[in-house]
Amino acid sequence: MRMYTLADQPISKDEFGRAVKICTGSELNKHLIDTVFAIFDEDGDGLLSYKEFIAIMKDRVHRGFKSNVKSEGWEAFKHCLKQEMRQNA
Repeated sequence: MRMYTLADQPISKDEFGRAVKICTGSELNKHLIDTVFAIFDEDGDGLLSYKEFIAIMKDRVHRGFKSNVKSEGWEAFKHCLKQEMRQNA
């Protein structure tokens, strides 16, 4: 995200998947990437901008990050996704 932010460019789903794989060593399935974009891509352009990402992260209190779950890392991210999926079901 940092490279795209510095270049003031949004990131595509494929690029996001590659970045997660490089950073975490884990490959996300297409459904999970689609879910992330459904949550973060506020303007619906199919791209994730830094502005969209930061706006959602600043609103993390309402997205489950302020809970008994570890507040960072993969577990917190998965917990956040589960919370969103329940709220939007």
